[in-house]
Amino acid sequence: MMNPIDVQFSVVIPTYNRSHLVGRAIESALQQTKAAVEIIVVDDGSADETAQVVQAFGDRVRYVHQQNAGSARARDNGIRRAQAPWVALLDSDDAWVPAHLERMANAIAGTAGQANFYFADTVEPPEKGGGDLWQVLGFQIEGPYQLVADGTAWVVCDGRQPMML
Repeated sequence: MMNPIDVQFSVVIPTYNRSHLVGRAIESALQQTKAAVEIIVVDDGSADETAQVVQAFGDRVRYVHQQNAGSARARDNGIRRAQAPWVALLDSDDAWVPAHLERMANAIAGTAGQANFYFADTVEPPEKGGGDLWQVLGFQIEGPYQLVADGTAWVVCDGRQPMML
């Protein structure tokens, strides 16, 4: 059995013109109860103050600038640069709860890393109606994590983009 302590993450945050939001995403990655090996922010050619916001975090965050090529390419660029065995993707307009990576490490260890893809629930802030996406969509799991043979319905939600780790 794997030990959750041994599960290591690189965090990849693709961003484009989100200087007003990317700092919150970075802070949420830095405040994890299980620290990431590294945090990589890939700037997809922003024309705003994104570079300055990210660079203000100093050596705690690796800043990568690329010509505008879209979020998928920015995400791929970050994944290619990642040094840890596991990559956790965080959109620059989102934030994690402090135990997110710890919970992911527990799920990975608890399933012996058998899954190709791990993801967590999405919680909407009160100003967007509150609640969590899984309840809205009727997903129910038994325990803190669940290994599902075919998770297509869980990953590709009705009318939404796929969920990410």
